[in-house]
Amino acid sequence: MSDFGSNLKKLRMKSGNSQQVFSDFLQVSRVYISDLERGKKLPHIHFLLNVADHFDVSIDWLLGREHKQTDLSGLSPSCINAIETLIQELK
Repeated sequence: MSDFGSNLKKLRMKSGNSQQVFSDFLQVSRVYISDLERGKKLPHIHFLLNVADHFDVSIDWLLGREHKQTDLSGLSPSCINAIETLIQELK
């Protein structure tokens, strides 16, 4: 399984969805999701953007180029905004 396929499966499993539900939500076929997860196909750029935006992960993380995924789900919106502002200032 490719890094992308493994990471896509992690996101799908974390969301508690079957391949069919996941594929319906992302408007692709279940076979496409299966092929991606098994490393048999490479994702289209629009698919990458859609997944990254929806799940709030970077494309680098999806492709296995960035090994950390930061979970901010337990933070308040004001804390998340403060962190995002700090990150932008440090760039």
